[in-house]
Amino acid sequence: MQAGAYCLRVLLGAALAVSLSFGYVRNERRAGLPLVRDDVESILYFLSDSTAPGLLDSQGELTITPGSNPVDAVRQAIASWNSVEASRIGFVDPLIDPAQSLANDGRNLITFADTARNRALVGGAVAVTVLISNSAGVLTDTDVVFNPNLPFSTTLAAGTFDIEATLAHELGHVLGLDHSGVLSATMFATTGRATNRLASLTSDDRAFASEVYPASANHLGAVVGSVKFFSGGAVRGALVHAADVRNNVVVGSISEPDGGYRIGGLPPGDYLIYAEPLDGPAKASQMGFSRRGAQTQFRTVFFGGASPLTVSVAGGGETRVDLAVESTSPSLNPLGAGAAEPGGMVGSRAGARMIPGKRYRVELNGPGLAAAAITLDSIRFLGSGIEKVPGSLTLDTISFSDGTVEPRLSFLVDVAEWAPRGMLSVLIAGPDGVAVLTGGAEIEEARPTPLVNPGGVVHAASFLDGPISPGQIISIFGTELGPSEGIAASFDPVTGELPRQLGGASVLVDGVPAAFFFASSQQLNVQAPLGLTPGGVSILTVLRDGVASVGTIVATAAVAPALFVHPETSRAVAINADGSLNDPARPARRGEHVTIYGSGHGALTPTVALGAPAEGSLSLVDANVTALIGGRPAEVTFAGAAPGFVGLLQLNVRIAADAATGPQTLTEVSIGGVPAPFATVAVD
Repeated sequence: MQAGAYCLRVLLGAALAVSLSFGYVRNERRAGLPLVRDDVESILYFLSDSTAPGLLDSQGELTITPGSNPVDAVRQAIASWNSVEASRIGFVDPLIDPAQSLANDGRNLITFADTARNRALVGGAVAVTVLISNSAGVLTDTDVVFNPNLPFSTTLAAGTFDIEATLAHELGHVLGLDHSGVLSATMFATTGRATNRLASLTSDDRAFASEVYPASANHLGAVVGSVKFFSGGAVRGALVHAADVRNNVVVGSISEPDGGYRIGGLPPGDYLIYAEPLDGPAKASQMGFSRRGAQTQFRTVFFGGASPLTVSVAGGGETRVDLAVESTSPSLNPLGAGAAEPGGMVGSRAGARMIPGKRYRVELNGPGLAAAAITLDSIRFLGSGIEKVPGSLTLDTISFSDGTVEPRLSFLVDVAEWAPRGMLSVLIAGPDGVAVLTGGAEIEEARPTPLVNPGGVVHAASFLDGPISPGQIISIFGTELGPSEGIAASFDPVTGELPRQLGGASVLVDGVPAAFFFASSQQLNVQAPLGLTPGGVSILTVLRDGVASVGTIVATAAVAPALFVHPETSRAVAINADGSLNDPARPARRGEHVTIYGSGHGALTPTVALGAPAEGSLSLVDANVTALIGGRPAEVTFAGAAPGFVGLLQLNVRIAADAATGPQTLTEVSIGGVPAPFATVAVD
């Protein structure tokens, strides 16, 4: 058996970045023997049962933020790899398990637990994947360990690492991928905090999945060839890339010790083919051990030389392209790129991420970019849909926290509405050659902005607006609030509570997450946080895939009672003493009990945790509860949390013997002196 650890590490920079384990470069047990799975259609992972929001390390510091949904994030990362077209990759739903520490036991584990064994392995890395394989390169145990001493979240909270994005990267290693030389790829070596850019697989990542684990015969092609010096010697460890500049597709590979390379999984099209040294931003030290010793003393070269030629790639076939490079030190070396709308701040230098129809300021940094001969015309995007704004180029420097200072080029670009979604490389021509930042730009789908309707935050029982109380069930109406098809929440298998995120949506009240019942594009049903301050106002914000709505001002109160009623009627949802549903055909009897349900009752004793179902040990409403049915006081024999339900008020009341009768008998409930909107029950 052989084991290897592939990890994410924190790097110093102008903005804190992370070195991850590596597009389409395969991991190897030894040179020429790639790692592979034989269980690829049913990969089972066990998730440590400590993986829950609010998880603390041994020092009492947060490992997973309270508002996060780590189990859902694990499932989403798995879904990204399962959804690759033309691939038979099939992770199954993970099982919750008491195991906390990695072990060579043939069971795949994902853990955040702070144990001595996990700490010793992960060191200062963000996450580590331990790959154990047999002599044939078949992976037999692939544990993923998140650093328990670093903060993780699923809300893109400041300073945290995104769980879904981190795991999506690590699962690439699980499948047999090394790090990529494509800057925007999920398997690239660096990313920033509070970003989920690694969560979305790119053409480079998908090419691996569809070629190494094909679902059936596919129509993808390949480019094969060699990289050699003009003197005839082989170039080991050269990054070789294929770029379809019409469709914004980039797929990369790396040359073997004999100079040979293969770029597979290419959709049919016309590609530029080029080789560049592994000297940053992707570096040999970030690659698997069999990739070390890469030769980097050469300049970037395109097939066709100074006038690059495209090569046609047909489905199911191979096209041969041999490249020859000059043995000399590169004079240009772009290391980072970022983008922001004019006036904004570039938050990450791990690729310029842009959406169609907008203008951006793009920044490039790296040695050699201060050369006097570099103008705006020297910069070219190897792709479609981006136009540079004439006269917008400026030059200054950027300082990193390790003391490094690099030249920085800034310029404006316009991204066309029709721009193909995908990756582009950035070419810079200097006085004595060219350099390419592969995958330095990415055009992605615009993420919708959630919008809460005016008066769209209402009581879930009455659908009336008004104040909200701690633990109350509320409904939020608007547009782009969540997934197009509605999703009902299920209890977290670890915490036993409802999730704080659902379908990419989350709701924050003064920054505190609510618990979800349901999410769709036009409606969210949630339980309000328990810590609301009564008698004031709060700001409610909906986030969808990291995009926030404009804050909605909502009033708060200690109690805000309302009874659940049947749709389009005032008839309360009530159960008769014999267990039948109360309606005109099955009325309650005077002198008997009827059970009525509502919400907005405020504090309980003992308290029930947010999102948790009430247990058999009864939690009672703190405030005074009174009821009138048929104009006469009804005895309230129980007012508390409905056992087995979340945020639901249960009232057991005895109807007075002299109460008025009828199919729509007026029912009035007050909690803490605050009346609920009227409802009716049928009384005989």
